[in-house]
Amino acid sequence: MNFFSKTLAVAALSVAAIASPASAEEAGFYVTAGVGTGFNSEISGEISGIDFDADGRTTIEGGVGLGYDTGENIRVELGVVRSSADADSVTILGSKVDVDESGEAWSVGTRFFYDFANDSEFTPFVGSGVSLSWGEDSDDTSYSIPVLAGVSYEATEAVDIYGQVSYEMSPAQDIDGVDLDFNGAFGVSMGIRFSL
Repeated sequence: MNFFSKTLAVAALSVAAIASPASAEEAGFYVTAGVGTGFNSEISGEISGIDFDADGRTTIEGGVGLGYDTGENIRVELGVVRSSADADSVTILGSKVDVDESGEAWSVGTRFFYDFANDSEFTPFVGSGVSLSWGEDSDDTSYSIPVLAGVSYEATEAVDIYGQVSYEMSPAQDIDGVDLDFNGAFGVSMGIRFSL
């Protein structure tokens, strides 16, 4: 075997090792529960032709879900989340006003995850999906697209503990007569998954 053939064989084996899971997981359903918080973010938009900016964040959120692990590095989840958010200030026509407002909301969504399988008990993952949300004092439903990255730890054969960072993107939309611009917010969360 010449040098070129050896190089090609090594490259092919390397690609196969990367593309294939190190160890096949058993397919099946699982339940998950988690809690998280958000970082300060700015929301901008327009009310009755007047531009505004508001500073706030998700103070706490918690949720539960049902998921299915395909056993081939891909997971799908459906979940429901209860969250609380605070607004710290609002800027209108160049004037900033400190406020102390809070609100509660529910959201339902689906998530798709890809697990980077390896021989350790730690599994990095990435994910995305879509969520529909509605506030307690809102008549309209908003939607957002989360992008997530994190790592899970296999505590037992049936229990995984995870931590993740998320970026929630909210496209421009009209909510209760308020024209919101595209907005994004970072958050962190941790939780646990139980295989059924």
